[in-house]
Amino acid sequence: MTPIEINRRLALAIGYAPEAVSSRKDGTVVNTDKDWLDRPVEYWSRFDHQDWHTIGPIMERYRVIPYWNHTFEDFAFWLKDFSIVKDDDLRTCAALAVIEARERGLLK
Repeated sequence: MTPIEINRRLALAIGYAPEAVSSRKDGTVVNTDKDWLDRPVEYWSRFDHQDWHTIGPIMERYRVIPYWNHTFEDFAFWLKDFSIVKDDDLRTCAALAVIEARERGLLK
């Protein structure tokens, strides 16, 4: 899965509406704003799981806690039913864990 696809799927997993998520060459951007009359405004913000300002609050909100997997020398997350999500980058691993948890109905 490409980083742009991870960004898009993560934005959808945490509740952004499909029409608000648009993939661009430099990353996924999310249209998240409305004006004072509740009309859509062309306001785009970059949504990148590699940015700690994006993934940090998501990890905190969903209590995504990594551990270092000595066997495979990468980061991993345990999900219910003993499924493991792992990747050598902590931010990508966290994003994949949230995506999988949403797909399996484990997020509140």
